[in-house]
Amino acid sequence: MRYPRLSRRVKNITNSILFLNVTFGRFQKLEPIISNPFLLLFLKPLCHVFCATIGFMMYSIELLRADILDELEKLLIIEKEFRKIEEKISLDSEDMSFYDRGAIGYILHNFYNGCENIFRLIARFFENDLEPNGWHHDLLKRMKIEINGFRPRVIDEELYLLLDDFRAFRHKFRHSYSFELDWEKEQIVARKLPKTLSLLRGQIKLFLQSLDQIEND
Repeated sequence: MRYPRLSRRVKNITNSILFLNVTFGRFQKLEPIISNPFLLLFLKPLCHVFCATIGFMMYSIELLRADILDELEKLLIIEKEFRKIEEKISLDSEDMSFYDRGAIGYILHNFYNGCENIFRLIARFFENDLEPNGWHHDLLKRMKIEINGFRPRVIDEELYLLLDDFRAFRHKFRHSYSFELDWEKEQIVARKLPKTLSLLRGQIKLFLQSLDQIEND
């Protein structure tokens, strides 16, 4: 699958950055010899706007890739912490303290935060507008959709359903005391974390490979 619209966008960004850099460089050379203070007063803020525009446009595919990989590294830390307490997941409700339920819940909460961070990076880059109400669900749903000619899908239906369980649990966790958490429901979600993380890594890897194709088009 080719994504010509995004390829054109990347080329346009590159050309615009080159133009703005050249323009700003010329202004820096001319600034010391511009004698008209009113002209200088007009040009200097304009060039600062150019600089800000360059900074915005430099959010390139390479930076998107770097940000995604950084989030994956953070998920690796969460996975290591999960491994330390994984044996507790098999315990019955009466054997689980409120503290342990809260600790495991916090790891599940952070795991989905990391996933959502990746999806927000992708949505921001590809300019997927989100409604202010219910955007958490909408964002996840967007990730399983391919935008023809513009962006490949990020996750498949299986991973979408798994992640939706984590999203729903995070909402419950954020609005509950630890002693209000249903341990059996928390167990079900916690047992899905290893598989979900494995699928996420594989599918994000495929998505990053599709970015290479976009750059080469």
